[in-house]
Amino acid sequence: MRLLSFFGLMLLLALTSFVDLDAHKYYFSRTEIHQNVQSNAMEITISIFSDDLENALQDQGEPLRLGDEREREDVNNLLREYLQTKFTVKTDGRPLLLSFLGKEVEHDITYCYLEVMNVPSCQIMEIKSTILHELFEEQLNRVEINWNGKSTSGDLTRSKAILSIDF
Repeated sequence: MRLLSFFGLMLLLALTSFVDLDAHKYYFSRTEIHQNVQSNAMEITISIFSDDLENALQDQGEPLRLGDEREREDVNNLLREYLQTKFTVKTDGRPLLLSFLGKEVEHDITYCYLEVMNVPSCQIMEIKSTILHELFEEQLNRVEINWNGKSTSGDLTRSKAILSIDF
């Protein structure tokens, strides 16, 4: 029995040595956009794998260490600047000014919180997300919207980075 277990373990090790463990990694972010009717605000949560986000934000300085007690002090500024260049929302062709509220790190996901106050009513909303496109050709940015009683979603990629919704 021990001999069979030993050979089974050896076979498993031999087979897994030929497998590229990164081959099935997912390159994915999720953005949720909600209408807060009471405060007339747009509330946005962007969920990104922390290790990928660190790679995107990394500069020549020390490691960022997202969510660690040794996290760099300038992380929120770097994140704010990154999201300003990689994520935009327009209503009826006019860009909205997104306010970065902060972030939370849970396990391997970083949740980024943005908000727009006094959102005008609109006929068309356009969301552009190129988050992590500079790192991963396969990056998929899913956007889920709950607005004016309508729920919709779309997947944004390098070749299709803009989602347009008619209300």
